[in-house]
Amino acid sequence: VLKLDGYVVEERQHVDPIEAFLTNTVPTGEYQARDLVRALDAAATDSRIKAVVLDLDRFLGGGQVHLAEVGEALDRVRAAKKPVLAFATAYANDGLLLA
Repeated sequence: VLKLDGYVVEERQHVDPIEAFLTNTVPTGEYQARDLVRALDAAATDSRIKAVVLDLDRFLGGGQVHLAEVGEALDRVRAAKKPVLAFATAYANDGLLLA
């Protein structure tokens, strides 16, 4: 299960814990595109993994290039004869692209 509750990015932003504490804000989740692609490629070849589920309920999007890279990795999972399932209460354009 890939629970994407944030953005797909090239590099994560540095979060200063003191600033986050003083402003009482929670940093937005960020997932590096290369980490997602690496995880999906590993899932495609790992015999213990039978399916990939995308939880896109709180997905906030990402750049078109990054989403295309993740989509290609999802295609490789499908080519390995493993189902890819997606879930969200409502889809925005970026979530719909991955689904």
